[in-house]
Amino acid sequence: MPEKIKILLVVRWPVGGIRTFHKYVYNHFDPDRYEFTLIAPKLDETEVLINDLNRFSIHTRLLSKSPGPVELCLAVLQELRQKKYNIVHAHGVTSGIASILAVKIFRTPLVVSLHEAFFGSVFEGVRGKIRKLALSMLWKAATVIHCVSHDARDALLGAFPGATGLAKKSITIINGIEVERFLHAEGIDWHKKLDLSPDAFLIGFLGRFMSPKGFRYLVEALQLLLRDHPNVAEKMLILTFGEGGFVREEKAAIKEKNLVNYFRFLPFEPDIAAALKGLDLVVMPSISEACGLLAMEALVSGVPLIGTDCVGLREVLRDTVANVVPPANAVKLATAILEEWNSPSQDKAKSFSPIAAKRFTVETNALKLQELYGTIL
Repeated sequence: MPEKIKILLVVRWPVGGIRTFHKYVYNHFDPDRYEFTLIAPKLDETEVLINDLNRFSIHTRLLSKSPGPVELCLAVLQELRQKKYNIVHAHGVTSGIASILAVKIFRTPLVVSLHEAFFGSVFEGVRGKIRKLALSMLWKAATVIHCVSHDARDALLGAFPGATGLAKKSITIINGIEVERFLHAEGIDWHKKLDLSPDAFLIGFLGRFMSPKGFRYLVEALQLLLRDHPNVAEKMLILTFGEGGFVREEKAAIKEKNLVNYFRFLPFEPDIAAALKGLDLVVMPSISEACGLLAMEALVSGVPLIGTDCVGLREVLRDTVANVVPPANAVKLATAILEEWNSPSQDKAKSFSPIAAKRFTVETNALKLQELYGTIL
């Protein structure tokens, strides 16, 4: 049997789209051909990720709960010193920057997957200039820069118009999902599980509590509905899943606005397919996305979806049955939620589910990543 291809995965935040990327893509790899080692923080989400990849008997190096670049850098150095890896695959910018020194010393190919979109505004001021310098170093050190959508790649090239060789190094392999679990999952009965009124209208927000996810606009939209349509809004309940980001600040703001009764902050839910199918509506009020995996999951699940036409998400929502609104616009978002209340689109969403499954299957994308590894080796 030929020697296995050894991949070192460097993940600073194993949450959201990064975790689901690993679950969906790498489970289509052959465990007889690939061996994975994971560097990641010691979090509940990391344990879920390790379990997601249990067919590989994945090796792990667990760090602190919030590792900085130095801790990550030392971990990558130690791994490459102890074992010969064919490829280091860093997920996210910080993971990539932390891997630069080690891959240079040990002459190991570096693949960087960007699970974010870049815009000129993030490079303003002194910190912005330092960030841009660090990223320029990353682009030079990386063998390949993997973007998860065409929008994300266009944004990257637009933010670094003069970067030598960046266009040649950057490729697009669009995200996908394991469609079977979303087609056939049984939904969680949230009304029963949370002891809710049978007529409660359940709205799901499943993004991280970071500004690009636009949670504040969902809160503002609810305030508008309570002001203008109180009889309807009183029956609405927004369910969020998971912690992280600025969740404490968001909870404090909701308490200050006397909206606590309209939100349930639930823990991380590993069975996302079942969670989605128990909702009346999924809302993605994003300001930007690299690629809207959640939108794919909701569309394949046959759950009504409201999303924005922001970079990364618009690419997924194009030619679907989702209700698309402008980003950073609470008024339009409130109108779309009211429309769903008045004219439920569940039948339309379920009819579109098989079409979404064909469009968003991960199998093709997993094969493309294997081909990329092969090309590098």
